[in-house]
Amino acid sequence: MAGAFDLSDLDLVTLSLVVSVAESGSFGKAALRSGMSQPAVSARIGALEQALGFQIFERSPGGSYPTAHGRLILDWCRQVLVSANQLLAGARALAERPEGPLHIGASLTIAEHLLPGWLATLATEAHPIEVRLDVAGSSVVAQGVADGRSEIGFVEGHKLPAGLSSQVLGHDRLVVVVGPSHPWSHRRRPLRPAELATAALIGREEGSGTKETLAVALQRAGVGPPSEARAEVASLAALRALLRSGQGASALSELAVADDLRAGRLVEVPTVGVDLSRSLRAVWKRGASLGTPASALLAVAMRWGRGAGTRS
Repeated sequence: MAGAFDLSDLDLVTLSLVVSVAESGSFGKAALRSGMSQPAVSARIGALEQALGFQIFERSPGGSYPTAHGRLILDWCRQVLVSANQLLAGARALAERPEGPLHIGASLTIAEHLLPGWLATLATEAHPIEVRLDVAGSSVVAQGVADGRSEIGFVEGHKLPAGLSSQVLGHDRLVVVVGPSHPWSHRRRPLRPAELATAALIGREEGSGTKETLAVALQRAGVGPPSEARAEVASLAALRALLRSGQGASALSELAVADDLRAGRLVEVPTVGVDLSRSLRAVWKRGASLGTPASALLAVAMRWGRGAGTRS
């Protein structure tokens, strides 16, 4: 019958003594290796045997050898010691490499409309982190992560460079929007893919996830790439101002124009036959281990995705 078992019977010193006795075949040799007295070694292992309820070693004048149960215990002792060494090595590495600023890349849409909230949530749940943020088109952000300029990136669209791992956070969709004075603002018939492809829209800059999403959607609808843009604008604020003044039409993220739509400053033009949905993703270098701040930020972003649901 096993005695009262206590975790103190499983201290690492005792486990290492079990391994040492097994490897040397002698309590005396194990004592010499450890710098302890032989009675002390015998007492530690004896206490463990009493707690377990069976002998780990057969003792004889010719040496001490593991019993059948002892051989199993020996294997498990070795596993625990290896794990303990890994823990200590990892802890030393963290102590020697303090966390620096977190380098983030983010598309313009995510940087303006989602990332500030994620960082604010992170600051309330853990501790504020120092951030270095690069805002660019999704393809530039993804390449920056692949090149090591950013530890983690947040992008939208379909294409990613090789060598990246990704996590879908949620979904967004593009909406075609115009100002209240634009002729399309009173349109009742939905825009068909061919009409959308031939319209001279005000577009986002080359490399943006928005531009890529529109091109992929039109190709999948069987009408080829969109016509050359009337203009390309990298600033969402400037683009929305142009649209509000009736200067043209554009396909933009629903996240980016939600406030303008609610306030009536912009009008959504219905579409049919074209899927303008897209995934919002976190990306990081494949095989890399994210640091604590990046992992915490990713967890916050994933919670947002679960709470926001899927946009269609």
